[in-house]
Amino acid sequence: MPACPTCGAPLSSPAAACDYAVPLERAPGIGDPQSIAAGTTSHGDHELSIARWRVHHPGERGASPAVMAWARERLARAGHVVPEG
Repeated sequence: MPACPTCGAPLSSPAAACDYAVPLERAPGIGDPQSIAAGTTSHGDHELSIARWRVHHPGERGASPAVMAWARERLARAGHVVPEG
């Protein structure tokens, strides 16, 4: 399965748009923190979703150098190296 070159998320095809290259409220795994409490999503999966969204949106509010470094490091732990730039 192809992966997004920006965040490493699985893509349905090489030409498909990444699910995380969308506004925050439409990004998968982010808008439902109750899913962690319900046990349908792990804390790690939620973190990974946030990191994937963040690297697609470095200009959005809250994208401090520390936050961007956290997102790159979190994706690296998941096996994806974020391209610089």
